[in-house]
Amino acid sequence: MILTIIICTHNRSHLLKRCLDAIVLQLKDDVEVIVVDNNSTDSTSAIVESFSKHNRNIRYVFESEIGLSYARNLGWQQAKSDWVLYIDDDAKAFPDLVERARDLIYHEDFDCVGGMYYGYYDGEKPRWIPAGFGDKEVFAETLSECPYQIPAGGVILYRKKLLNHLNGFDVKYGMSGSIKNLGEETELNFRAQGMGYKIGFDPELKIWHLVKKEYLTVHWMLKRKYLVGQFNQRIEKKGYFRRLILLIRSIMGAFFVRIPRNTVKLLNSKQYYYQNWIIDVWQPVSLRLGQLCSGD
Repeated sequence: MILTIIICTHNRSHLLKRCLDAIVLQLKDDVEVIVVDNNSTDSTSAIVESFSKHNRNIRYVFESEIGLSYARNLGWQQAKSDWVLYIDDDAKAFPDLVERARDLIYHEDFDCVGGMYYGYYDGEKPRWIPAGFGDKEVFAETLSECPYQIPAGGVILYRKKLLNHLNGFDVKYGMSGSIKNLGEETELNFRAQGMGYKIGFDPELKIWHLVKKEYLTVHWMLKRKYLVGQFNQRIEKKGYFRRLILLIRSIMGAFFVRIPRNTVKLLNSKQYYYQNWIIDVWQPVSLRLGQLCSGD
């Protein structure tokens, strides 16, 4: 085996089927798929069985400890190859995803490569959601070395010796059932970069990624920025008074800069809605509040 594709899933069998439908036609004898069932109670196992009947390189494994990092770790530990490619269970692979991963393995010297994702929607997108929402920001137009925080866990390729050396993902991070937690891959990449591993971004390693309806709310967008702030603090470890000053500055920036500037925009643009105003004004404050309130 040259490559193991790992799909971690929890009670999202309908999305898992969509994900496997997009990847199965790309499989070759030297590429396997491991679906890690993170203690699902739906039809996940039956979905995987329906695919594995027709392809012996599709395997099902079960992780009873709920948490994305537990599932990610079991995946690489079960992998038969020296490289693993993680894709989310709500992803749809581009038709050349596997071939691109093979090229990276054969011809490049990176230890971790993050890819590009593009948002897709089930149903109509709210009119206030801007074009390109749900797409990853393009770090570079070609394969490039990048900082640890650039690769995203939805589509990320690892050399397995990196995972083994660093003991995989820290289980304090990552989603855990309905508990929203972030950053398991970013924390791992932070440690990897500190140990001298080479991290890259490849705009040609591509998936479509579902933008769930529950994320299309002002509340979630502010909450997510708060969670990002909490995660950043656990990595950066800023002192309390430094964090307090940053929060005060952000609040002042809201009242003296962002509110006046974005109010003018709201009054003069038909494509700029009150939801956009709230997000643009208060997301920076939410980020700093998350940093301040982090339990470190």
